[in-house]
Amino acid sequence: MGEITGVDKLARILRVYPDLNDNLVWLITGEGELLTEGEKNKKDHQNDDLYTNDINDKIGDLLANLFAQYNAQDKTLMFLQSQISKIEKKYSKAISEQNKMLNEILSAMKISSR
Repeated sequence: MGEITGVDKLARILRVYPDLNDNLVWLITGEGELLTEGEKNKKDHQNDDLYTNDINDKIGDLLANLFAQYNAQDKTLMFLQSQISKIEKKYSKAISEQNKMLNEILSAMKISSR
């Protein structure tokens, strides 16, 4: 699959703006504040463990939600593929029966025209 996912977009953004690595919660959820270098240094000393746990929890939740969405989409695609396969079989069978009936009609017409 050549699709670009949200995770791929996030990775691209972080490659271009590596300073945002320190602001992942803000970047992913929009919650909190975008920390500048001075604010980051102050808060790093005060909230390092709390911040790390919070960001890990939010990233874990985000990844779990993404996995659930992709899993649901995969199941939906598999269901749709099975439905398409059933429809194709019914269509094929109907065409075959139609051709058989047409041949019988043509044969009957030839016999009656003699």
